[in-house]
Amino acid sequence: MPGSIILHEYERVIDQLRSLLDEQGLTQKQLAEKTSIDPSHVSRSLNGEREASYEKIYRMWKVLKQEAEDTVTAEEVMVPEIEWVYPDETVGEVGKRAMEMAYTQFPVREEGDHIGWITTERLAGEDSDSPIRPLVHREGFTTVPPYLDVETIQEHLNGEYRAMLVEDEGEFLGIVTPYDLVNFTLKEDREV
Repeated sequence: MPGSIILHEYERVIDQLRSLLDEQGLTQKQLAEKTSIDPSHVSRSLNGEREASYEKIYRMWKVLKQEAEDTVTAEEVMVPEIEWVYPDETVGEVGKRAMEMAYTQFPVREEGDHIGWITTERLAGEDSDSPIRPLVHREGFTTVPPYLDVETIQEHLNGEYRAMLVEDEGEFLGIVTPYDLVNFTLKEDREV
């Protein structure tokens, strides 16, 4: 019986190593290079084909934890309060909220699902009593996991996306915009 408990714990640790590896976006080969462990040994250990020694597991764990600590994630830069608007709200209602909150864009939600986004640019010149539904952008907004690194977020926000919703297991946790990245960077600079 003690052997099965130890085996269960070993499998749990290997599962955690695989999860950390995935979260950090590293390949097994990169992990092998960072730990100075033979790549085939890392591969066989993480794939359950071979048991790794405690020392090698510890080296892999230490490198992955260090990578995680060095990585700034979406969860760290996001604004946790998402200010949603709904497609049946009017241009006037959304415009008023944008002015009050000093926001230039909002994610649009319908029946619990994110369906797009609306910008103040899009509202300009429209009838204030009209619903925003036909003005909703369906592209340029995406969801990301909370562990996505800030460098990847920056690349996407400089390119195809104007904002990103942070989502984990179907739950929206927050939102990241270019402004949030600037705010985070300024805050980090002040703390140094």
